[in-house]
Amino acid sequence: MSNDQKVIAILPARLESSRLPRKALKDICGLPMIVHVFKRCLLSKKLDEVYVATDSLEIKEVVEKYGGKVIMTSSKHETGTDRIAEAALELDVDIIVNIQGDEALVNPEYIDRVANELIENPDINVLIEGHTDNISDDKHNLILSDNRAAKVYGYLVDRGVSSERLSYKGYGETVLKDIKNGLSAENRRIEFKIKKISYQTNFEKNSSVISRSDKIIREEKNGYEARILQHEIDHLSGKLFVDYLSSLKRNMLLKKVKKLKKLGKI
Repeated sequence: MSNDQKVIAILPARLESSRLPRKALKDICGLPMIVHVFKRCLLSKKLDEVYVATDSLEIKEVVEKYGGKVIMTSSKHETGTDRIAEAALELDVDIIVNIQGDEALVNPEYIDRVANELIENPDINVLIEGHTDNISDDKHNLILSDNRAAKVYGYLVDRGVSSERLSYKGYGETVLKDIKNGLSAENRRIEFKIKKISYQTNFEKNSSVISRSDKIIREEKNGYEARILQHEIDHLSGKLFVDYLSSLKRNMLLKKVKKLKKLGKI
């Protein structure tokens, strides 16, 4: 890295996959899937280190056999992001990139473009659409497409994009891009759609405030005004900005504060 920030990737991986058992260790051209993923990550010029976060001793053994780094985590995590949050507690880093352990051919460049666009243009909201081919039944494809969109959603949130500006939905095989060939790889895709330009906040959904005279005041605000008002309501409710952060970002922030205190800088 050319700057002072330390950037790493963490790959959450487990063996208990419901659709494809032992997926992380499936052989692909002579190498386990998880090995393909972390080796591709090592080719990145932006990453200082790459870790695999897992609860499986078998995955740990395989990754270390091929020179990879592993952080052992709890087996009770419901999502990969939760697993990464635990792993992050052991690390002193500035930026963590969440890369799914089963994305053997993932190209992060495309998602990075979307993340950068959202960060540079805070007024846009995006719908993330997941699509599949028609190789399986409708129900399976609908779940698969929703999971596909959810992974991209989680990745963007982990990269710093506000979850309030993102939404996702799976469409299964209902919107084929290549109609003539339903099995075409073009149908297995993610699409991003700009929804609206707005700064509406949760205040509009819960816009009742009790004044000093015990009268209920109802107002609807937009833009900067709405953001200021929501901020003040949060004060009254005892909410801090860290309460809106993901567990991963909150843990990273707390670690930084502790480090600065230890160094006597705060």
